[in-house]
Amino acid sequence: MTPPEEPWKSDIWRNRPAFLYSRRPIAWYVGRPAAEFLKIEPAAGVVLVVCAVAAMLWANSPWSASYEAVWGLDITLSFGDFTLHHSLKDWINDGLMALFFFVVGLEIKQEIVSGELASPRNAVP
Repeated sequence: MTPPEEPWKSDIWRNRPAFLYSRRPIAWYVGRPAAEFLKIEPAAGVVLVVCAVAAMLWANSPWSASYEAVWGLDITLSFGDFTLHHSLKDWINDGLMALFFFVVGLEIKQEIVSGELASPRNAVP
């Protein structure tokens, strides 16, 4: 059974990503619904809450030792003689959190320069 053709309504999909428009079952039943979900503005928040709940359940379950083992996993990046060796927890705390706050700062700057916070009347509250 072939699913019916359905055009995407968003401008973002005008380039027609090859994978999402293939006839593969994973594209039809996983790729397209995931793409539609990610178009929704609070989708990132929903994913974050779901992951946080899953992590809390995993950490407080009988398998909590495997949870601790994942956080203690050693990750090494080597470039010639230069080597970075840290645990997964350290990579997230140091690297990804710095990247997160950098992106948040860029978004705040964009709002102040050309967004809703450009006028002092809107920025004060």
